This record gives sequence, structure tokens and C-alpha cells, in this order.
Amino acid sequence: ALLDAFVDCARRIHRPEGLPADRTPSDEMALLAVRVLIDRYNAEGRDEYLIDAIVICRRALGASVTNFQFKLLLLQLYYMMGAQSLMQQMFQTLDVKHILWDTLGHVIVPASWQLGGLKMVRQASDYLVRLGRENQKDSHDYAFQAFKHGTYSKIAEFHAFERRLARSMQLFSARCDLEALSALDAFE
Repeated sequence: ALLDAFVDCARRIHRPEGLPADRTPSDEMALLAVRVLIDRYNAEGRDEYLIDAIVICRRALGASVTNFQFKLLLLQLYYMMGAQSLMQQMFQTLDVKHILWDTLGHVIVPASWQLGGLKMVRQASDYLVRLGRENQKDSHDYAFQAFKHGTYSKIAEFHAFERRLARSMQLFSARCDLEALSALDAFE
């Protein structure tokens, strides 16, 4: 019934050929339907609800390819189904760059540990540690450039950002994950 309501809503929206697949009004209906199905799965434990939610998300993502909310929900759904490879593929479609690794790393890394995706854990942890190291090295250069160009307020912003990233729980977790992976490698 929820899928039918989404399809009916999506059918009413005509998108001319060649226009980008931006958010549509039917996206909200699909997001709501998926959330309801996840709640029903949590209450009743029936896998059909997760499968229906995945179908709705995949179909909605095909209509609105730029809507990241469907991708995040699919990450959650694939995790709930134990589909680590699909979860990893979906995370890669998010095209996460730079500081977003610190923001979204908590979504993929713990789930990858639980589902045995050690390659993804290593990739994410390596990137986060490298990001922290590069930021620590480059933030002084950015501050100098800001001073040189007279944008003094930016100096404090760069310094504050460097401090926040250095204290990042995700960066700390990434360092610990790399140590754990090194210990696992030693046993092979």
C-alpha cells in the first residue's frame, strides 16, 4: 500500500527529458513510507518490511538521484539486512570527501566492523588519519595566507577548526581501528 501511494504520487509528477533529477514532492512520501516500514520492522521483526523499504528507497533514488537521504536510509537498511557489500557500494555513491569523512565515518565504520568489512574499515580509517595529519600540517599555511591577505577573522576560524578536528572522536576511533587492524594482521 505504501509503495502504491509512492508510485501514484511519483506518476503525477512529469519531469521533462534532460532536466536533472532533483528532489521531487514524492520524495517526502517515499521517505515517510520507509520510516514507517522501519518502525514496523522494529516492532514486529518481519524482514518483508525491510525488503519493501529497500525497494521504495531504490525506486525513489532512481527518480531523485541527488537526494542523499535515500542513500543514507539505504545504508541503514543494508546494515539491518547484513548486506555489507551493498552498504559499502552505497556509501561510495555518497562521494564523501574531506571533512565529511569525519562526519559520516560513524555511519560506515562500526557497521563494517560488525559485518566483517575490514577493507572498508581500513580505507575509512586511513583516510581519516591522513585528513587529520594533512589538516594539522596545512592549517598553519592557511592561517598565514589569511594573515597575508588581511582576512584576520579567518585565522581564528582555521585555528578553531584545527582544534576541533584534533579532538575529533572519529579521528581517535580511526587511530584505534588502525591499531586493531594491525594486531589482526599480525595474527595472519
